[in-house]
Amino acid sequence: MTLTQLQVFVTAAKAGSFTRAAEEIGFTQSAVSQMIQSLEKELGVSLFQRSRSGITPTSIGERMLSHARDILNITSCMTEEANVARGISSGTLRIASIPSVASRFLPGLLGSFRKRFPAVDILLWKATVMKLATGCTARLSTLLLPLCLIRKCKRCRSCKTK
Repeated sequence: MTLTQLQVFVTAAKAGSFTRAAEEIGFTQSAVSQMIQSLEKELGVSLFQRSRSGITPTSIGERMLSHARDILNITSCMTEEANVARGISSGTLRIASIPSVASRFLPGLLGSFRKRFPAVDILLWKATVMKLATGCTARLSTLLLPLCLIRKCKRCRSCKTK
């Protein structure tokens, strides 16, 4: 069992088809199908009900899906903690901006930021000033003025990254 198989399993379950999962992760449909079959063979259970309309997890598939998500979250936390220990910044940069600033100033800034901090995910929320003032807290969980780098891992409770 590999992390790639688990990622494919989770993606396929979310996508509802091997073809859509393959498109989403950049594999061929055949490769996705083979990885799922290999995982099913290794576990000795059928993870999906297959039909013309797509795939749905079996009852054991749902339970395995929960475990797969946990494993992927934990490995992500491990990678993030290791990056912090090596001095590599990681996490999520959340930006709330009005459209004019987002289109004129942010592309250059974000390009420079991406080169300096390649392990940081960037989320951009564009809205009017009024929506930013009222919705920033509700939508992004944190008031962001104007930029806020969240470095703490939010994926699992056991991750103690600071």
